[in-house]
Amino acid sequence: MNRLVPLISLWILLSLSACNTPTKDDAATGTAKTEKATSEPGGPSKVDAAAAPNVVEPGEGDPEEAEAEPPDTAPEEAPILGDEGVEGAGDGTAIDPSAVADSIAAIDGVLEGERYDLFWGSKEDPPAEELHGITPEFEGRHYVYGDEYNLQLFYPKVKDLGGAYVGVGADQAYITIAWQKPELAWLIDYDEWVVSIHAAYRVFFSLAKTADEFRGFWDKDNEDATLALLDKELADHPKLQLIKKLYKANRGGLRYRMTRLQKTFEAANVPYVFYDQEAYEVVRNLVLQKRIRPLLANLLDDEGMVGIGAAAKALNVPIRVLYVSNAEEYWNYEDQYRANINALFFDEKSILMRTLSTWKRNKDYQYAVQGAQNYAGWLTRKWVERVSYIVQRQAVSSPDETPFIETTLDIETAEANRAARKERKKKGK
Repeated sequence: MNRLVPLISLWILLSLSACNTPTKDDAATGTAKTEKATSEPGGPSKVDAAAAPNVVEPGEGDPEEAEAEPPDTAPEEAPILGDEGVEGAGDGTAIDPSAVADSIAAIDGVLEGERYDLFWGSKEDPPAEELHGITPEFEGRHYVYGDEYNLQLFYPKVKDLGGAYVGVGADQAYITIAWQKPELAWLIDYDEWVVSIHAAYRVFFSLAKTADEFRGFWDKDNEDATLALLDKELADHPKLQLIKKLYKANRGGLRYRMTRLQKTFEAANVPYVFYDQEAYEVVRNLVLQKRIRPLLANLLDDEGMVGIGAAAKALNVPIRVLYVSNAEEYWNYEDQYRANINALFFDEKSILMRTLSTWKRNKDYQYAVQGAQNYAGWLTRKWVERVSYIVQRQAVSSPDETPFIETTLDIETAEANRAARKERKKKGK
């Protein structure tokens, strides 16, 4: 018997405009019309081949020295699990109608007027024609939930930064937003599957007053009732069927991830949005205030990121957190990527959060931060071709090691060091 009881209908902005500029009566979720997906939801969770640790001194200029070594063996796939046998996987609660907000209009701080138009009105990019991977083996994967298991390492750098959030991925965004407490958040991805799942999150955040109730939507016992709820609340959404498939295929894996992350975060005394009520309310209020916008934005395309930068500047809200996961490992820095970063509205408090793959050694990543203005400075130099030119990886020799790296070296010092090394090599010949 389902524990999820019938829910009181709630007016929420969930339908998606067919054009790039949503109206105030639309539930803009950032998806655009696109061709039919080539494979069904429910494939492997996000797992990327990990490059072997390749310690490169920042400022090293030779591409062959800076390239990461490809893995000798493919990593194991991250589990896509149901709730059976997972400790704590059924601790979400049924949703009581009395817990549902009476009206979104009662929430203070709802974004409206010109500020709403600026935030929701910027253009998106088209869905990506191909999904990148570190090696061809891992291309084409849809990352509907994250596989970074030590995100708590970012907490001290992100806590109470305010400003705006811009980041790729799905659940990672809500984790970070709860810590940062931004005024605005753009949840970006080049994969329409990732952007589409945010519509389900919006329904759940809108209807569940507590983190316990939110988790209840992801419990196995509530799956059928939750699918019926999505039918009701997203009836006019052009991606309804995709959203339901994504929910059904990834519900168990995400629920397992919630349980695992809670143990890690609790041990580190770091609040986790899907368990900590105060953190949950930070995100829920932003959802209800229409201050969280999912959208298709490709780090390598020419409209989404530029539009976000222009909107943030017009709203006078600096982007304090830019989260790129390990996307930088997929490609060399292209001119458009450099232009996109340059277009973002940063200030002296802004940071870049990234991860670097070390999956075959620790089944996780290295976690790294860098001042965003510092990063933008590095990208002004053409010889800086890849992330490995900027970040000196740490060796990982044990599955228990999870390095945290903070890059502070500025580009001018790096260039001076680089010139000095070249001079030493020249004299040594």
